[in-house]
Amino acid sequence: MTDYQTDYQVVTAVLRSLGYMGFSGLLGILLWVLASIGLTTIANRRGLRNGWLSWLPVGYDWTIGNIADQYRYLARGEVRSRRKALLALSIVNFIMNAIVVVVGVGAIFNVLLHTIAADIDAILYAALSSLGSVIVVAVVNLGVGIALFVLRCIALYDVYASTSLGDETLFLVLTILFPVTRPFFLFCNRNKDTGMPRRQPDHLADHEHPPVEF
Repeated sequence: MTDYQTDYQVVTAVLRSLGYMGFSGLLGILLWVLASIGLTTIANRRGLRNGWLSWLPVGYDWTIGNIADQYRYLARGEVRSRRKALLALSIVNFIMNAIVVVVGVGAIFNVLLHTIAADIDAILYAALSSLGSVIVVAVVNLGVGIALFVLRCIALYDVYASTSLGDETLFLVLTILFPVTRPFFLFCNRNKDTGMPRRQPDHLADHEHPPVEF
């Protein structure tokens, strides 16, 4: 194999990787936009405050919880605080992800510094201690992530029920199995209220200004 062929293969591999990363990035942005538009529209139509927060990573979960809490209150008279729990878990998850990155980068630099010193024992010690720190933080973050995922699914069930009553179980199952479907469900059902109770004229004020703030 000539040097030209080797260089060509390297360039091709790099371009493919960049293309894949670019496509994944654009797809992620598209899905985020669809989900945010869907949640913002639902929140604004139902008179919920700060619907624009769905465009932010942490605010996204708050909005899902807010919509779910309002539905539970209006449809079943149940007072829930899932929006607060989702907000707390989302913030913790965001912080833990940042800590994982910081600890991971610190671990790499720590190993590199000892590698430069050419001290094998120090390198092994640094690698093992750094790996231990990363594992501990990652395990804690995994627990937070699982709790956030479960609570988000519970809230999404109510969001789906409020927009498309009767299809909420199907939508949730598909969302769990194929997460890419969630933004499309939220976007396509943003103007639907089949699960919301009908507002009677004499109760309209109570529904629009319930004792529970959303």
